[in-house]
Amino acid sequence: MCFCIVINVLCQHIDKKPTKRFSVYRDTLVLNREFKTFQHNTLKDTKYHSRDLDLNYLAPSYPTESNFQQLQKALALPKAMLLIGLYSGHQDNTRNWMGKHTIQESIQYELPGYRSYADDYIQWAPIAMTYGIKAYGIKGANDMWTSTKLLLKAELITSLVCHTFKRTAANARPNGRNTKSFPSGHTSQAFVAATFMHKELGHLSPWYSVAAYGMASTVGTMRMMNNMHWFSDVMVGAALGTGITNMVYFFHNKRMNKKKRSWVAAPSIQTEHISLTMHMAF
Repeated sequence: MCFCIVINVLCQHIDKKPTKRFSVYRDTLVLNREFKTFQHNTLKDTKYHSRDLDLNYLAPSYPTESNFQQLQKALALPKAMLLIGLYSGHQDNTRNWMGKHTIQESIQYELPGYRSYADDYIQWAPIAMTYGIKAYGIKGANDMWTSTKLLLKAELITSLVCHTFKRTAANARPNGRNTKSFPSGHTSQAFVAATFMHKELGHLSPWYSVAAYGMASTVGTMRMMNNMHWFSDVMVGAALGTGITNMVYFFHNKRMNKKKRSWVAAPSIQTEHISLTMHMAF
């Protein structure tokens, strides 16, 4: 992305040729300002012709959102999932229509004694698919080494936060096995993997994102079907995995854009006009 600041001084003569304008290119902000054009009807009689600045020439095709707004946008969905999970798990709401006890009892009534170990493997599937697709030759948003570093950061932070909450909250599982129910570690891992695949391949086709989050949602559903987690555990786990991975990518992109910032000036002298084009790339 770059800002292109164009200062274009036009000097017209008797031939009355139309004033040339710079084109507005994609991802470029062109400030094309027409100055007073001198039109000479006679050698002695000079008339001044002025044109108003057309604001349509100010074509901002660069991101106009602030860093805070971009971060808020990236965290909008995780915040919604977090609020739903906390509402469902609150002691005053556990028996209402979205309460964790109501949902869990309904699932166990429909699927008594259900047990499957598929969720232990599906949680890693988006990561394996992402590396497999890249190895096949499809280029993602980042190279292999960069994407691996980002994934490791997201995995480490999510794991630390998730296990800290498990020890602090000490909530009992639905089956009573232990007090490490809140939040769901399998679900948080699955949504780290899904968000990783979305960030790396989602810009190529939305079906990559659909497949990734579909697998992650399957893991969360199976954790409740296996009677290992409450609905609130799954929603908060999904919020942690998605939100932390989004933040890792956000700060990485911000740092990389800052490194790429530079100024370039390109003067141009032609028969009918003189121009100075200045680029700020970032």
